[in-house]
Amino acid sequence: MLYGLYLSAQGAAANQRELEVTANNMANAGTAGFKRDLAIAGHYRPHESNTPNGAAFGVGGSALPSLNDLPGAGLFQGPFDLGTALNRHTGGNGLAATAIDLAQGPLNETGGDLDVALTGPGFFQVESENGAALSRDGRFTRGADGSLVTVDGGRPVLAEGGGAIVLPQGTSRIGITPDGTVSAGFEDGTNYALGKLSVVVPTDPRTLVKHGDGLLSSGGTQPADPRQTSVQQGFVEGSGVDSVKETMSMIAASRGFETNVNLVKLQDDTLGRLLAAARP
Repeated sequence: MLYGLYLSAQGAAANQRELEVTANNMANAGTAGFKRDLAIAGHYRPHESNTPNGAAFGVGGSALPSLNDLPGAGLFQGPFDLGTALNRHTGGNGLAATAIDLAQGPLNETGGDLDVALTGPGFFQVESENGAALSRDGRFTRGADGSLVTVDGGRPVLAEGGGAIVLPQGTSRIGITPDGTVSAGFEDGTNYALGKLSVVVPTDPRTLVKHGDGLLSSGGTQPADPRQTSVQQGFVEGSGVDSVKETMSMIAASRGFETNVNLVKLQDDTLGRLLAAARP
């Protein structure tokens, strides 16, 4: 089988996965607090197990001959070993991993008392079916029981130390300070602190996993540094997706996929003609 056939097939598979990641990003271009995914390409290493006795791409247990022993060896400047050269070839390109781009999204001003956005690293903590989850979507509202909940799904927003933040009846205004402290103001001019939003950062961003509905989980969290992260009341963080850049990425991946598929067809046709010519 032609070596290039495998490489082109791997490239087409990587392009297809890249298209899937880009399409998901574009579908969430209007999702508040969404963080785009990145398709990270990598090189496969040559399979050493295919090399008999450790020889570099050996045939029948013997290494391939050096070009210095072949006619015309004097044309090469310095020693050149074909086996060594082939051994440096990678096993082709593929998608090594997908990562989450945690870059700050644009802040859209809403003026709402219960709309908040984070500037800097970190996530809000909200209650989910599997415990505390992370989210950058700061569109909150008052639940039926008076607790602060998310607009999508009505999930309770957690305070520092766990537990929900309850908004009392009859408040004239809800205030939220940059450190996340939530307070209720009344007509008589009094103010009462209701709690502090739990804002955390993952101990290892590489452990972040998306679960849909803008929720994520991580292997561990710690309180965000207030010197780096602040809460902005009256704003909502927009999606981290740039539609123009994603469109350009989709075009590039589509062309790469088309090219690799054409190369697969070309090499398959070449192999077919070679086998036909080898028939007696």
